[in-house]
Amino acid sequence: MSEPDIFGLLQSMGHSRYVNPEQMLPTELVEQVRKRGPAPVVRAGWKPPSATPMRDLDREPKPAVRAAKPAPKPAAAARPPALATEPTPPTVSAPVAPVSAAIPLPTQLASLEAELCKIRERVIALERELASSENHRRALLRALATASGREPHQSVRDAFIRRGLIGDDEIALALRAWGEAHRLQELLDPLQVGNPVVFQALLDERMLLVGSGEDCPAGVVAVVVAPDRSERHTAPAVRAALSRMATALLVQGKRRLVVHGGAAAWQRELKDGLDTRIDLRFFPHVGRGPLPDTGPADVVVLWDTAVSDPRLTDRHPNAMLVLQRGLIPFCQAVVDQVNA
Repeated sequence: MSEPDIFGLLQSMGHSRYVNPEQMLPTELVEQVRKRGPAPVVRAGWKPPSATPMRDLDREPKPAVRAAKPAPKPAAAARPPALATEPTPPTVSAPVAPVSAAIPLPTQLASLEAELCKIRERVIALERELASSENHRRALLRALATASGREPHQSVRDAFIRRGLIGDDEIALALRAWGEAHRLQELLDPLQVGNPVVFQALLDERMLLVGSGEDCPAGVVAVVVAPDRSERHTAPAVRAALSRMATALLVQGKRRLVVHGGAAAWQRELKDGLDTRIDLRFFPHVGRGPLPDTGPADVVVLWDTAVSDPRLTDRHPNAMLVLQRGLIPFCQAVVDQVNA
């Protein structure tokens, strides 16, 4: 059927609001049109009514469903002879459905892309606002520090980031570059540690001095130094110092050795390298809380920071006090005091 035929049939069925080929027909109405067959012939020709503003039927209250009244039958004399034998159109009682306009897919994509572009611009603007706020915060901290007569606290990482580096990898490369340029002293001299105790404990527990070609336990940063300064129990100098200490203890009949304090890295090397005939028990120095129950001991050694703990000195008045840091100085101090 041609478009004029379809519109003519819709007019005869009482659906005069369908005037545009872009409008969509409800499924029920499509079935009715198909059942009706070809549209009746209109002599004068069908013309669409004048264009009227489109109404948003989705926003208007839906009308009550009523049975459509049958159209009045025209007089037989007024009808053309060719239509005299045509049947009268049946009564249509289907509800009227709102007309929906389909949005083309390219239009939808263009709208979504425009919305995405707006969101990206908003994110960029928020990032700029955040950076501006951070700069303002730092400026306020500097002003506050100046007013109070002291410098603001800032970590080394923050200083490198402000310089333009991104991430710890680039900071490590920068430190290496300063060292290779033999200008690391200029970088380290003005630096100050905010918490010296924590920083020193980190170096003692996570860094180990090793000789060239020596292995290193997992989780420890190995720094290659001269062989005589190695802290690995497999190094010749360390192995000799451990042997001298074990011999001195065994000669004096002292097999049970208790040590308070010392870094975790040193404790591991002593346990791995000391003669197995020596019962070595390590206890990390904790400045607070109850003291550990160490059990019987032939020799008690207070090492490093444990020397200054009055609780330990009161409990062990005859303990050996070793202030020297490092494995070889520790072993030599124990030998000297055992043989004294």
